Amino acid sequence: MRRHHTGSGRRSVIPADWSAHHRPAANDTHTGTVQLRHAGGIRGTFDKTTGTWSTTPHPPYYAGPARIQLLPSETQEVEAAEQQVSLARYAVMLDADVTGFALEDICKVTAVEGNGDAWLVGRELTVYAFGGASLHWERRLLCTDSLETQEQ
Repeated sequence: MRRHHTGSGRRSVIPADWSAHHRPAANDTHTGTVQLRHAGGIRGTFDKTTGTWSTTPHPPYYAGPARIQLLPSETQEVEAAEQQVSLARYAVMLDADVTGFALEDICKVTAVEGNGDAWLVGRELTVYAFGGASLHWERRLLCTDSLETQEQ
């Protein structure tokens, strides 16, 4: 890591390589594994009996380490189809270099280490926001989980 001096005798509060230097520390907190895929899928054949098309989900474009954090202050009850549905919200942190994501993408939790909640494994979260920052240690996706839609 470059020292804080700029060469002119003045000190730089944040060195130019500060984010890159700290990324390994953030990556060490990624104790889960996720797969990211785009929403929707590839349309297959038409079933005359049911009157529907089969759909194969898009393949994952990312499979790798992540940290999944519940955002309890953002969990809420909403009404959908005249029923109350609980929505849990999560922050999913990935390596800083991960790209290619879009709103409505699906983030499937495939594993958590011993300190994690095994209940998360298999959950499919929906990306509702993402962003960057001027000090960039990791990629942050904000996701929702409709607790009523998945069997556990």
